[in-house]
Amino acid sequence: MIHNDKQLSDNFLLSEFNGVGPHHDLLLLLQRAREEVKQPIIINKNGGSARTFREHFDIYYAKHADNWNKYIPWNSRHLPKYGVGLRAVDISSNGVSGKELAKLFQDIADMYHINIGLGVGINWIHIDVDRKESVVWYYDD
Repeated sequence: MIHNDKQLSDNFLLSEFNGVGPHHDLLLLLQRAREEVKQPIIINKNGGSARTFREHFDIYYAKHADNWNKYIPWNSRHLPKYGVGLRAVDISSNGVSGKELAKLFQDIADMYHINIGLGVGINWIHIDVDRKESVVWYYDD
């Protein structure tokens, strides 16, 4: 538990990232998106922010118990990187579809010349930074 929560930007606290400082590009994108949608950007619980190795393993094991080692990405941007911080979050915003959020984040990333990874779900997205080029993929849920 974080006793002295730190304000990282106008709308985001350190506790929302599980106590791990986000990469500066990630925080910039999230804050700008928050200003655009004029409502909270919600960092999803249960693995949507910084993860421990155990939490990361449990998420993929639950989905792929029979063959988890084939699917688990040990270089996930949800795992904090020393000296860089957290590079990925899963987010939603009430009443905003995953496709709408993806379009918003892509536009903001283009404006700031930031390469991002976008995983698009029905009502949420995965957004990550620290990439050589941008990429988009889609989830079924």
